[in-house]
Amino acid sequence: MAVFVDCHCHLNHPPLDSRIVEIVEKCREGNVLKIFNTAGSFEENFKVIETSSKFKGFVHPVLGISPHSANEEEIEDKLEKILTLIEKERPSAIGEIGLDFHFDYDRKKQFKLFESQLQLAQTLDLPVMVHSRGAERECLEKMTEFKVRGAFHFFLVPELVDEIKGKFLISIPTIKSKKREKVIKKMGLEGVLCETDSPFAWNGVNEPSNVVEVYDKISSTLHLNPEAVQEKILENVENFFRV
Repeated sequence: MAVFVDCHCHLNHPPLDSRIVEIVEKCREGNVLKIFNTAGSFEENFKVIETSSKFKGFVHPVLGISPHSANEEEIEDKLEKILTLIEKERPSAIGEIGLDFHFDYDRKKQFKLFESQLQLAQTLDLPVMVHSRGAERECLEKMTEFKVRGAFHFFLVPELVDEIKGKFLISIPTIKSKKREKVIKKMGLEGVLCETDSPFAWNGVNEPSNVVEVYDKISSTLHLNPEAVQEKILENVENFFRV
């Protein structure tokens, strides 16, 4: 039987948040075995916990504050509250965290957010899902410094694959691009995850059930049996998230 996992989505982000029950049912009908529901903003963390509690064993929580929150007021206080929340809840991973140099977010505060959450991940032995747009090398350096289990989410930088391979995982998104194909060819199956980043990265509103497209792309690109791809990626998921 086909088995798929969406390692990074945002069920509590509009417009998905009003259709969660329907989306979960669609996933189950499409042989999606697990969904890793990821927070980004301060407020979203509490919604992620609530949703995960309703679908235990199927929707897994990933808690954290993304670099996109760096410019918010009272971000230091929000960070402390989320660190406490993570310690209490012990989610499947800390995320999405990282650095974003593509947009104009306060870089000093970004590093503060990232380093604090990496430190907690190291302390609690939790994996991290990392946002690294325009700052892939800086994220790699920090993840190495803190000695964490980490995955680069939505990763499309083929020239850095050789430096990441064997150290961290790469999560392949649903977005269609030549860079995605190059990353798949260079990375192979070892250390690869699949994601939708729902509701983003699609022509229209993305959903976790669309993660099947990533599996199909990996199979066709590497000329591998689809079942073998599913089996290996499930093994990667279980080793990374330990669920």
